[in-house]
Amino acid sequence: MSTRRATLMATKSGTSASAGAADMTDPITISFCTTCKNRLYQLRETLPGNLEAIGAGEEIVLVDYDSPDGLAKWVWDNFREAIEAGRLRFFRVTDTAPWHVSKAKNLAYRLSRGEYLFNLDGDNFLTASDLEKIHEASAAGTGCRQKTENLTDGTPGRIGMARRIFFELGGYDEGLLGVILEDFDLVTRAEMIGYAFRQLGAPERLPVQNNVRERLGTYAPEKTPGRAELGKLWMTNLAVAELRRELEGPRRHQNFASFRGRLNGQPVIVDGAGFIRADHTVANTQP
Repeated sequence: MSTRRATLMATKSGTSASAGAADMTDPITISFCTTCKNRLYQLRETLPGNLEAIGAGEEIVLVDYDSPDGLAKWVWDNFREAIEAGRLRFFRVTDTAPWHVSKAKNLAYRLSRGEYLFNLDGDNFLTASDLEKIHEASAAGTGCRQKTENLTDGTPGRIGMARRIFFELGGYDEGLLGVILEDFDLVTRAEMIGYAFRQLGAPERLPVQNNVRERLGTYAPEKTPGRAELGKLWMTNLAVAELRRELEGPRRHQNFASFRGRLNGQPVIVDGAGFIRADHTVANTQP
């Protein structure tokens, strides 16, 4: 069986998924998981430097969540070598998928291969200084948070944790509304099972900043959401998350959302149980 064919064999999300020859020689220790929909203008700023920052045994997993802004073409035009080398693992969702942060992040984490998983939103930067601190937390066996005290500056999502902990928890809660507070809920549930987080302070570079309309426009593209809608989403997800933790505990025994798409150019299905398998219903053309 060829290496590329082996890539498309069914793999389970709780264990590292195969991705070709690079896996055999360079085991992945840390995966930086990035999701994006209609934010190519931000990835142009962040992704090139982030790829330069990572070293051996590290990867960036990028999920293009059905973006119509040319994101996939830009990635293939500029980072084909990184994909083929295994440094960038690229999945383009081909379903028509309404934006849902928890579902998008869970997809990226399921596609990852590292034993330590770090959420890196598409508007966030990664530097050598950041990496050093994240490595220290991973080596110490703890989770990590790399954020400021500002809840709206794009840093609260910078969360690292062991792969086994993430999947024991059932990932981000897909029962929440599509945006807001999924990161806080994940950390709270991890702490409920005794998992500790190291506070790393602020990242070296602050993220590309978004206004309220940019933050919510992807979630509600036919509306013009503002601060009032942001507040309602915040309060609703806060109440739902608290109630679920109280009634159901920290673990989410959920089937993940299923997706069709292209993993490093190859058509696959990522099903609700977390298996990745070839999609034989789609012509195998790049990308």
